[in-house]
Amino acid sequence: MFLIAWDGFFNTRMVQVLYSLMPKMIQHFLNSLRGYLKAPRLIIMVVLVSLLNHACVVASFIIAAVLLNDNLPMYAHFIINPLAITMNVIPITPGGVGMAESAFSFLFQAAGSPNGAMVGLLGRFIQYTVFILSGSIAMLLLKMGGYIGTFEQGNSQYVVEREVDIKKEG
Repeated sequence: MFLIAWDGFFNTRMVQVLYSLMPKMIQHFLNSLRGYLKAPRLIIMVVLVSLLNHACVVASFIIAAVLLNDNLPMYAHFIINPLAITMNVIPITPGGVGMAESAFSFLFQAAGSPNGAMVGLLGRFIQYTVFILSGSIAMLLLKMGGYIGTFEQGNSQYVVEREVDIKKEG
């Protein structure tokens, strides 16, 4: 896909014929990808933010493992945890409940640790606690600063405005 979206490769006749045979949805995806490939700094920033997010998620499970005195080496968490979390997307149970924990249990046992399910549960609890606390603090700061947020009609973007500015206009 990256090769087809790359401008130097895209300008060949064979690729253009292949492109014209693709469904419109794939063509739209490739056009979007071509736009992103023209902004390498944006791609680098997105990759860096993704890596930071990955590190933070894995850190929550490492903290859980340390709290449970688990013996799994730290580097193993960077492989096992994302694999186990991926199990949440399998639609066997509502909301993936129990899927990740089962995967944590299985993968941790394969790596020589009996605490997989507990590390998974405690790691999620740590994540959700951080989400709730940081979101609550952000909401309080926005409300204390007089900011309110609304969805504009016909626009999917969330608009944050100062309440004072809205009262002046009205």
